[in-house]
Amino acid sequence: MARRALGPAFARTTVITGRAGAGKSARALEAVHAVADAYPDGQLHAEAAGGVGCDEALLDVPAQLLTELGHPATSLPQDLSPRAALYRDTIAGRRLVVLVENLARADHIRLLAPGAPGGRLVVTSRIRPDALDCGTGFELGPFRLGEALQLLESTLGRERVTSEPSEAIGLVEFCGGLPLALNVAAARLNAWPHWRLTDLVARLRDEQRRLDSLAGQELAASLHQSMCEQLPPLARLLLGRLALLATDEFAAWVAEPLLDLDTGSAVDVLETLVEARLVDVVSRDGNGARYRIGPLTRSYARHAIALAESTSERSAAQARLLGAWLHLADTLCRRHFGDTSLPCGPAPRWALSAPVVDAMLTDPHDWYEGERTNLLNMIEQPYLVGNAAYRWNLALGIAAICEALGRHTDWHESSTYAMGAARQDQDRLGEATLLYSLALLDMRAGRTDNARGRLGLAHAVFEMLGETQWSRLAEERLAELGQARRAQAPPAEEATARGRVDPAVGQSTVPATRIPRPMRIVRGTADGARRRPASLAELKSAKRARVGAAAPPRWLAELSASQDLD
Repeated sequence: MARRALGPAFARTTVITGRAGAGKSARALEAVHAVADAYPDGQLHAEAAGGVGCDEALLDVPAQLLTELGHPATSLPQDLSPRAALYRDTIAGRRLVVLVENLARADHIRLLAPGAPGGRLVVTSRIRPDALDCGTGFELGPFRLGEALQLLESTLGRERVTSEPSEAIGLVEFCGGLPLALNVAAARLNAWPHWRLTDLVARLRDEQRRLDSLAGQELAASLHQSMCEQLPPLARLLLGRLALLATDEFAAWVAEPLLDLDTGSAVDVLETLVEARLVDVVSRDGNGARYRIGPLTRSYARHAIALAESTSERSAAQARLLGAWLHLADTLCRRHFGDTSLPCGPAPRWALSAPVVDAMLTDPHDWYEGERTNLLNMIEQPYLVGNAAYRWNLALGIAAICEALGRHTDWHESSTYAMGAARQDQDRLGEATLLYSLALLDMRAGRTDNARGRLGLAHAVFEMLGETQWSRLAEERLAELGQARRAQAPPAEEATARGRVDPAVGQSTVPATRIPRPMRIVRGTADGARRRPASLAELKSAKRARVGAAAPPRWLAELSASQDLD
């Protein structure tokens, strides 16, 4: 491809563009060497320092070329324009092919372009082709899967790759299809012939090891230049915060809360990352463009930028983003579903601009399908620093949407995961609200015994914490279960339900329709210490103690055996 661009039918300047690691330099060198015979006066090579787009950074490029052409360094003009003019005059009429790597601006390319026929300039750059107004542009993207596997087979041998096909595909995915990363990985495997592909893939699952194993010195330097040297401060800040998201793709609006800027300003910063080849536009749909960060870019940005930010600033940005997700969930439910059985959690909302919300939420099914993966991934966000309560608040929002759309599997998975996280954080309110959510799901699925058990435990915690609204909701749901049970029970069972003797047990039973007596917080003990709220495991033990010698109700036995409540 690049060799054809150097033929006589094309312009005198050719620009090979692509992200860091796409193989621009290798392709350019191949093309230059392939046409060397057509340029008998020689080949020249120079590289812009760091690819920085200022005039001072470019000043050394014509100096390198003029020195190769025989000009003493001490005689060169000090300013860029006269120095570039001297270079163009020197090469005029010569059949030279000149390769300059890492130019960052289109006007710098024009400064070095030959002014007369005969010479040829080849440039590598991260400039996008649509931003070029000089010469012919060729873009190199990541390899497709088939191309990447062919590269691995050519360097590792076909048998080694085909014997572990799943691991070979995983290796390509970890490399993001970048030729430079694939070559680094193949070189490591050749250096360790006793390693299988599965050994390297297992190592790559650890993010820090991924950088050590795949970046290599050349790719690491290129990533560092593109992120830490060339980006404006706001763009670098946004990249670091985007890299912490547990999402592969995202919409443009996420830049708004992450930067705490208005929509237009935030999108401008995001487009700076697109121009720098650090973020890709992967699709456009009715809700606008969607973006993606490559796996190596994400890993490097997390360690070079994101984790260098202060914990308080990172936490505040995450809180705004989570608040924006909650704002969208609330708005969607209010506009399309009316009141739901699940109240909103107390976490603060961060309101997105009205035009952005209106454009996104026209169709609840389309919006949920487009954002489903991101919503569920946000529940499992690993970098929630000081914002763990948002997890169960968002799980409640997802549950409300899923209740309306009939997406019971998503409801169960998100609430179960968030409940486990709340339990680990010892967040009793969060754990109880998600018990309430899962109880509603049980009621929808006809699992009334499980629903009654979850609601009883949740109600006890709400009473202890003084959460009167949540306590009242749990009581209402328990009352619904009791009414449904009485409506369906035969006369003998109805008598039992009203507290009469149960012949199977031989003693009076607790009426199933009455609200379980709440556990009370012991304000002080013998030594005056204040007790923490009881865990749900302790509440279950207390319930068993109250039942005494009687056989436990069937719902409590089933509940105790349930894995997601132990």
